[in-house]
Amino acid sequence: MDWIGLYAHKQLVTTPENTPASKVAKMMVEHHIGSVVVTRDGKIEGIVTERDICRKIVGAGQDPDTSVEKLVDTGVPKMYMESTITQAVEMMHETGYRYLFVLDKNHDKVVGVVSMQDLIRALKEKVEEEAAALRQYISGGM
Repeated sequence: MDWIGLYAHKQLVTTPENTPASKVAKMMVEHHIGSVVVTRDGKIEGIVTERDICRKIVGAGQDPDTSVEKLVDTGVPKMYMESTITQAVEMMHETGYRYLFVLDKNHDKVVGVVSMQDLIRALKEKVEEEAAALRQYISGGM
């Protein structure tokens, strides 16, 4: 199967909207991730990425202790767990987003985040599997 639910990060790293950008950057380093889910009153508000911090704080000469409330992107597209890798890649291409929220089977709760890097890794695995199957077929090993 090539469902994005198989590749989504289901251990969401979250932070309240009043967290300083510098602390969120440290969270990303600590967890080896490129985005953190921002919450407001315990509910998902959006996402902040390392790119947001780099461009909107560091590159703009802003105070690193600026709260991520000023950086949070609330328009992150959502896909269903059973959406295909191809559908997710198309969504990223159409919207310009590098991250997508993944919704549960009832399509009402965010249960993960999938990144462009996750999808590239998944596509690489799929191509390698197909190439191995073709080599086996050509060599007569069906």
